[in-house]
Amino acid sequence: EAEEEEEEAEEEEEEEAEEEEEEAEEEEEAEEEEEEEEEEEAEEEEEEEEAEEEEEEEAEEEEEEEAEEEEEEETEEEEEAEEEEE
Repeated sequence: EAEEEEEEAEEEEEEEAEEEEEEAEEEEEAEEEEEEEEEEEAEEEEEEEEAEEEEEEEAEEEEEEEAEEEEEEETEEEEEAEEEEE
């Protein structure tokens, strides 16, 4: 009887140890998934920021080009006006 009780106690201990191990593995997996999700989110945010920066740069370049064109047109008009005066 004492042997049986001892065996049962050992089995229980083993089961508990297995359960604890499983729980620890599940927790680890959950943490890894969370980390992956956070990394993905951070990457997405970075990509969005880069896209916004590119858009802003393009808009600035366009504005500069337009300003240059306007300046050139004004210069041409002034030159034409001067030529006409002469």
